Formats: sequence, C-alpha cells, structure tokens
Amino acid sequence: NQAFSKFRLYQYGPNSNSHYYLPCSGFEIYGTVLSSMDAVNNENDAPIGNRRAFKYGHDLDYNGLFYFLGTNGGERQWSNPVDLELVVVEASSLMSDSVPLSALCGRASVRCVTKPHQKSWMSINLKDIKIKLTHYTLRHYNSWDTEALRFWVLEGSDDGIAWIPLRQHNDDKALRKAGMTHTWPVETSQYFSRFRLFMTGRNSNNHWYLACSGIELYGDAVGGLVSLKASAPPPMPVPPPIPSKPDEEKVAENDAKSKNNNDDDAGAGNSVPLPQQGSDQIGPELIGEAFTYSSDLDTHGICYWLGTNCGTETWQNPMKRGLLVAIVGREVVRCVTKPVKQTWFEIDFQNYAVLATHYTLRHYSSWDTEALRNWRLEVYVVYFIFIIVLCIEYKIQTYTYTYIYIYIYIYIYIYVYHCIKMEQASCDGEKWVTLREHKNDTALNFKGQTFTWSLTAGAYYTRFRVFQFDKNSNNHYYLSLSGFEIYGHVVRQHSTLSWDQWPKSKSKFLTVDASRNIVQNAGSGDQWQTCKAREPL
Repeated sequence: NQAFSKFRLYQYGPNSNSHYYLPCSGFEIYGTVLSSMDAVNNENDAPIGNRRAFKYGHDLDYNGLFYFLGTNGGERQWSNPVDLELVVVEASSLMSDSVPLSALCGRASVRCVTKPHQKSWMSINLKDIKIKLTHYTLRHYNSWDTEALRFWVLEGSDDGIAWIPLRQHNDDKALRKAGMTHTWPVETSQYFSRFRLFMTGRNSNNHWYLACSGIELYGDAVGGLVSLKASAPPPMPVPPPIPSKPDEEKVAENDAKSKNNNDDDAGAGNSVPLPQQGSDQIGPELIGEAFTYSSDLDTHGICYWLGTNCGTETWQNPMKRGLLVAIVGREVVRCVTKPVKQTWFEIDFQNYAVLATHYTLRHYSSWDTEALRNWRLEVYVVYFIFIIVLCIEYKIQTYTYTYIYIYIYIYIYIYVYHCIKMEQASCDGEKWVTLREHKNDTALNFKGQTFTWSLTAGAYYTRFRVFQFDKNSNNHYYLSLSGFEIYGHVVRQHSTLSWDQWPKSKSKFLTVDASRNIVQNAGSGDQWQTCKAREPL
C-alpha cells in the first residue's frame, strides 16, 4: 500500500552452502509506477478496508486489538489470538522454564522470558491486519519484581526485515513489580503489521533477560478480522483499577540461578487454558457493596478491597489488617499443604457477608504440576435448634356433663432450620456446604496461572473453604494455591449485635433479615418499632 524508490536485498542468514555469500546476477520488479510527487502523497495513506478504532481506556482493558481478535469481535469467550492462528509471535530465544511465547498475547500474568542474550527481542506478526498505533501496553512477568525492562525500543515493520523505531525507552522505570503493567503513547502516521520489542540495554537487574508476559495494542486498525467485524458493538465497559503506590522495589534473585527443590511435588505442564470473561450472573439487587469481576485478580475483588481498607489506603495483605488468611496475597509464591487426604484452605471474612458471583484461584510458583483437579468451594453454614411448642386441646365430657379442657404441651426440637433456607450468612456454623464442585477440572496448568469460575449462591456467607477431595494433576494430595479472590455483593454485619427474630421479641410488623443482620419495617405506620438484641447492649 506504499510506493518506494529504493529497494534492498538483505541477507540475514547463511545461504544454501552455509556461507554468507550473496550471489545474484539479475533483478526485475513489477507494479505501478508513480511520479515522485505521487509517491510522497501516497506514502502514508491508510490501507484499503473498513477501519476500527481501538481506544485506550486503562491497562489491559477490553478495548485493545488482541482482546478484539481473541473474542472474534466480541462474539465469543476470549481465546489467545496466537492459538487461533490470527497472530504469530517470535523471539530471539526462550528460557527452558518459560511458558510458551503465546503468553505474550495472553491475559494472564505468567513467566515468559528470553535467555540472557545481548539484544534480545520479541516480535508480533498481525498477518493481514495493520494498525497505526496510538498506545501500547506491556506487562512484566510474574517471577520477580526485578529483571524488568529499562532500555528498549518498540519497532514497526511490514516485512520483518526493515524495522522502524516507534518509541525509544532509555532507563524507563515504569515497570517495577511482578505482573505490573504500564501503557505508553505512540506517535506515528504509518500502519504496520509487525511489531518488535528490542532490548538496547540491560534490564533492571543488569541482565539481558527480556521478561514480558503481556502486550496490548491500541490505534486505528484495518484488514483481516478487523475489517470483517469493524461494525461490531463496543465491548462492555470495565472500570479502571484503583491506583496504588507500589512498594519499594525488592532485590530479586539472579534469574540465572538454578532452582533446587527436593520436594516430591515436581513435574511438567501442558498448554495454558485462558481465563473466562466476566459473567452477567449477578446476585439480586441488595443493599451493600457490589464487586463485579472483569479479569483475573483485578482490583475489583473483595479481598483487594479489604486490603486497601475499603479503598482508602495503599494495598497490603488483608491478613496484616487482621482479616482473612495468607492465600489472599497479590504475589505468586510457594504456598502448599502437606500431601495428605482431604486438605483445605479456609477464608474467613469475619464481619462481612458475601453473596458470591465469581471466584478466582492462582496456582503456586514452584511447578507447573501439582495443580488442583478435584476440589470443592464450600461455605460454612449453621444448623439452628428451635423449640416449637404445640398446644393440643382436648375436650372431654365427664360424668357430670361438664367439660374439662386438657391442654397438652408438646415440645418439638427442630434441627433442620438450615441457614441456606433462611438466607443467613454462616457465622458460627456446624457444616460445610458445596457452592461449586470441580471434578477433573484442568483449568490450572502452569505455575502462577490464574482462572476464574462463576458461582450461583443463594445466600450470604462469611466463611469459604477450598477443599481437595481427590488427587491433583501429579497424582498427589498436595493442595497448591498462592491466590484467592472473590466477587459479588457484600454487606457488613454488626461486630457484636444480632437481632432476635422470634415474634415475641419484636414488633409485629418488623422483619429480621439475618443474612444482612438488619431489621426492616414490613408495613406499620408507627414510626417507633422495637426489636430485641440477642446480646446485652
């Protein structure tokens, strides 16, 4: 789609005899010849076809080119466009313990890294699609905070040989944490079908590793699936993440250092399944905070919200704030039980009750294998014991024809007033009930990988448990998890008081909603109503 006046044959590999001779005794070329003025005017014209604008909203949102390709223009659940053969990725090299290079176009934070060779690079070929960039996003890998890009250039090309610099980065310290993302604007008037990240200097740990586990492109695109689906409706809006100030960069181990581990939980993994899209399945409209899933371990989950002290402070593990447990952290770590049957992790939200719609798990950092296959997400429920008094009246005629009324009081103990029927959040509980069961679920295959599942919960709960009822992917009983997040509606219960729902303990028109620990007027015009608390005031 462009006119040129100079052409070059450039030999970048050995010839048929393993030499670097370039023998050529003839050259001819065909096409349309333009005057020099026509060539200048036509040089930056956009390719022919229906165009679509991909506008940047926030890092790794749903507005980028690769998300569009992976969803076939928003018509299906997302899949990696590399696996769909819509995009081709290449690299100068790849570490043996790196995930496949397709992760460069993926949505999960993983370990994707080249060998420490000078001038390492990763490239993307969009095939028949061209885009004039306005922004691009990168995500650091999930292994360490360090080994992050500092000196590199983003390049564009149409043939993979001649590369044009689009943005130069010199000692750019935007990426500082494992899995961290950043977006840069790009100024160009040209359309390209190929892009390359090319290291021009050492990374933050003074090495030549090129560590990158995600890229997204924004701009004006044309050709291929983009032109076919140019009129597709825009994706669902995704709220931007809550900004947080990162901690001071930690000094990580040398990425070249070998990892020795004598545990039995070792093995290899296969292909990477990809996270589900957010579901429209949201609980009923209830009073309380709503946390909607958008992507795995985003900043919209309940655990993250508690870690920011309800969105008022910089995030820290909720366990440090006296809430929840260690598996609700944001870093990929080695967190694993002993290999015994019926292992579990429990998450207790204490005074908060959750009507769950989605939950996310992350595999641990040690190995691809030892991943969950057979487990249940359970909730802690309560069996309440109520005494119901039935009065049975007998009318007996005596010999004097007088009537004697005998009242027989029968005390019946009822054990099956289940809190699910009452829609009560489980606080004291005597039994674990399954919210979702997974049998031979192969969603988790790589260390540090995440996945999200939808939930249908009929009540609010405070305690959740991941319970492994059979062996993992390596035929062991290790339960390996380094991350948990949950989404849905949340209400906060009073930390000490709960309300008595027996008829004699409250006004006639008051109803007690035990799931939210609140009292509501059910129809009385009297503005003064009474309800007893179960605990002393």
